[in-house]
Amino acid sequence: MPLPRPADLNRDSAEFRALWRSHDVRTYDAGIKAIRHPVVGELHLTFEAMPLPADPGQNLIIYGAEPGSETADRLHLLASWTATTRTPRTAT
Repeated sequence: MPLPRPADLNRDSAEFRALWRSHDVRTYDAGIKAIRHPVVGELHLTFEAMPLPADPGQNLIIYGAEPGSETADRLHLLASWTATTRTPRTAT
């Protein structure tokens, strides 16, 4: 089923119209994001965004997984695949 368009929501929902008019926008500088990876599935990552004082308007976003969680296990699996496909570099 396709997602409703804002115009449809605005037409069909008084609650949506009220929320849209309020422009109550919040920023989140910490929390949890869910990401679906095509191979390992759902990942639940904690995140924290930190402003970069030397570069106004830019943020550094750090993602992590709770130790021992299913997400941490899935990330270790992905990392192991990357580690096994690298070729050794030769010293120059």
